[in-house]
Amino acid sequence: VPVTTGRALRPVALRDERSLRALDPTGVARLIGQPTFVRQDGGATVWQYTARTCIMDLFWYRSDIGPALVHMEARNIHSPRAADMQDCLDELWKQHTVEAES
Repeated sequence: VPVTTGRALRPVALRDERSLRALDPTGVARLIGQPTFVRQDGGATVWQYTARTCIMDLFWYRSDIGPALVHMEARNIHSPRAADMQDCLDELWKQHTVEAES
């Protein structure tokens, strides 16, 4: 559900990592788009997103109510160092918004 802040729409779900974890795969894809890469890793399905400055991995596991986002990681695209999760989410959302408008 988007909220208006000035001229831009910003999804409430991207205000923090915990809110994103509450979404199902369809909800996540609506907010930040389809992943750039998907892989199976043991019992997890990993969605990888690539933005201008970061890479984010979302780890989905099966649960009684469907896929659950159990773990998230963000790292700098130019080094193995961790990136700020909120900055990466914001960048992915902006990237998806621009792509959707084109």
